[in-house]
Amino acid sequence: MVNDPLDSTVTQFARTPVTGRPYTISETNHPYPHEYACEGFPILTAYALFHDWDGIYWFTYGQGRAADPKQGIRPRGWFDFSNDPVKMTTLYACALMWYRQDLRPARRTVVRSYTMDEAIESLRMDRSKGRPFFKPGFARSTPLQHATRFQFGQAENTPFPEPAPPGRIEADTGQLVWHDADKAKGVVTVDSERTQALIGFVRASGKTTVHLSAQVDNEFCCLLLTSMDDAPIRTSRKLLLTTTALVANTGIAWEDDRKTLARWGRGPVLIEPVTGTLTLRDMGEVKRLTARPLTAAGSYLGPVLTAKPRADTWRLELDGPTTWYVIEVQR
Repeated sequence: MVNDPLDSTVTQFARTPVTGRPYTISETNHPYPHEYACEGFPILTAYALFHDWDGIYWFTYGQGRAADPKQGIRPRGWFDFSNDPVKMTTLYACALMWYRQDLRPARRTVVRSYTMDEAIESLRMDRSKGRPFFKPGFARSTPLQHATRFQFGQAENTPFPEPAPPGRIEADTGQLVWHDADKAKGVVTVDSERTQALIGFVRASGKTTVHLSAQVDNEFCCLLLTSMDDAPIRTSRKLLLTTTALVANTGIAWEDDRKTLARWGRGPVLIEPVTGTLTLRDMGEVKRLTARPLTAAGSYLGPVLTAKPRADTWRLELDGPTTWYVIEVQR
């Protein structure tokens, strides 16, 4: 998705909100065995906050199925994520971001209007060019820059924004930027006081946020840092870091066309650990910074990692078989 912002879930969902009405998303997911699924939850959560949407129903925890680790992610449960350590750990970080409203709503809301004649005429539009908005002059990059709503019967008072260049689409709050889709090396950055993230082709990007940069070995991953004590990251004493990449059943095998599976596989579910160097900067007065890797269930795993100070930064070497860490900051 990071390489296709104009056809992303954000853009698709942005077609539906109506002026003056609440809006919730009833079902969404990057279903297994999607190899880039770690991008899905954090990107949509961040942009949903930006659009001031009212709720997301992630589909689905398990549909009443028993989450047997020996079965892994099951053939009839490709939307189930209760056995998916990448989605489950990301969801905790996204919940903190969501319930605290860590990202500001858009500064501008762009409203498009349809007369009844326009609504009927939209049926004749070229679907490949018109979707998802079916409104001439309304750029598909608009919902990545501003909030969007629609209404019936009233004309717009101001012209629509011009299309944004695919190499950099910035939200009007400055807290979200969609980078490098034109190079097929897309990265989405989230940059708020209490939550920051690098999502996508991080290794080759060189992209950073105020507090976060990384040199990782993984081609594609999601690094999401959020405060656990509700303080800004700069002054927080306890942070949650999710480091997620590929997830797959043991023994999975693709057909040659890479479109279907030859073998679904079984449990245990395997992860591609995110490895490399994470750098935290502008962290205020810090005496010591440590990270504890966690098991999939949230218990402590392995030895404590101690960050190395360098100038005004703290460097953590990530190499554990985990998808998340608790970072403790002594000030």
